[in-house]
Amino acid sequence: MTKWLLKTFTTYKGNFYKPGEELDLTEEQVDSYPLKALVDRGHLVRAGYPDVEEKEETPLEQGALEEIDGIGPTYAEEIVDQYKTVEELIDAGPEKISEEVNGVDLEKAEEIIAHLS
Repeated sequence: MTKWLLKTFTTYKGNFYKPGEELDLTEEQVDSYPLKALVDRGHLVRAGYPDVEEKEETPLEQGALEEIDGIGPTYAEEIVDQYKTVEELIDAGPEKISEEVNGVDLEKAEEIIAHLS
């Protein structure tokens, strides 16, 4: 058996798996459908291999936020203080951003995410 790391949500044999979960699989299992399709698409990779490492995160820059209408230096600074990386901001989602950043409503939070995605 070999450890494999799942990179997307999936179901296998009636069980649900989340990204980041490790599965102990035989080569025979991995070489057969549906797991072979997941391997071929890069959704299932051998644990411990370089392509499994986390993607480098992109620092959240105040200037990028100030390009959005209605986001000036004060709001941009507050957003950067709250969320250090673009990935962290996007993962938070518009609802959480609008709750955590005073003065940013849901619509503006959606616009911020769209601008940075």
